[in-house]
Amino acid sequence: MAYASVSDLIQRFGERELINNTTPEGMPGESIDQTRVGQALTDASALIDSFLNRRFAVPLQNAPASVVNACCKIARFDLAQSGASQPTDQMRLDRKDALTWLTLIARGTVTLDGQTAANESSSWSRIQKRRPMQGGGALW
Repeated sequence: MAYASVSDLIQRFGERELINNTTPEGMPGESIDQTRVGQALTDASALIDSFLNRRFAVPLQNAPASVVNACCKIARFDLAQSGASQPTDQMRLDRKDALTWLTLIARGTVTLDGQTAANESSSWSRIQKRRPMQGGGALW
């Protein structure tokens, strides 16, 4: 499940940019390649989930606007990398900012209000490491 849609990308960055970034080099830019945009949004959402999965139940059921925005910025960068154009410095900065924000969420410095925690249990398992017993206490 993607956290953003094609219409979210169009609203933020414009239809012309999406057409340019999804049209192969040398081909006339007539329409948005929905398949490529969908794949970029799915990939961006999977990347977001990889940051959030230790703290929240993913995929998020009602993704806040900040997650949608981060998804759009990451997908925009990925589309520009594979299109006829190259990512701009602003695209690079936006992607870097989104990944920094996701890192802060993963560390617990920033939170997503209203989201279900990954583990709401009050009991935690304890793991104890046993000493190796082979060869008089040493493995080699």
